Amino acid sequence: EATMTTSLQRPFGYVDVAQSAATPLGPKGTRFLAHEFHYSRLQTEEPSALLVSKPAREPVPAGMLRKNCLGMYPHVHFAGMPEAVRQFIDRCRSGGRV
Repeated sequence: EATMTTSLQRPFGYVDVAQSAATPLGPKGTRFLAHEFHYSRLQTEEPSALLVSKPAREPVPAGMLRKNCLGMYPHVHFAGMPEAVRQFIDRCRSGGRV
């Protein structure tokens, strides 16, 4: 679940993303840069598939994975992460198995 808020949630702007689980974008540990801004907060006890951070700040949850569906706050530009595009296409071709 997510709860809407009246203020912009932190972190926002450019963030470092670390995958805490294997996702359609790559294996656990995959890192990439992204941009994030949102007015909602995740309300769940489930572990996040992604953690985002900024310098001198603790990482915070930023995405959920359910089967082959990845929902995430970070906005990515795939031109900056071609390996993720290959991972995604390979996962689609394999019927969701990696």
